[in-house]
Amino acid sequence: MTLGSTGTLEEEINVFAEVLQPLVTSLIFTVAGLILFGSAIWLMAKLAPFSVRKEIEVDQNIALAVIMGCVILGISIILAASLIDTGGAALPAAANQAAP
Repeated sequence: MTLGSTGTLEEEINVFAEVLQPLVTSLIFTVAGLILFGSAIWLMAKLAPFSVRKEIEVDQNIALAVIMGCVILGISIILAASLIDTGGAALPAAANQAAP
């Protein structure tokens, strides 16, 4: 059914529910992911006994940049796994491909 057709009000409400529910779920996971990324980078900067920004930007410390990249990659893998574990509501294509 498409929006604006001559269906009943209940059918149109169901269409809106089908569209809005995945959007709200995606928005929640986006906000949670951004908070998780920010807190991981903040925690890494606080635990380091030196300025992470100075080491990467000024001193060109590639090893530290690789470690920070691994932290970001690890957080993104965890977040992607949590999106798929929601029953596929947020990432239906990935959940279908992951099933044998």
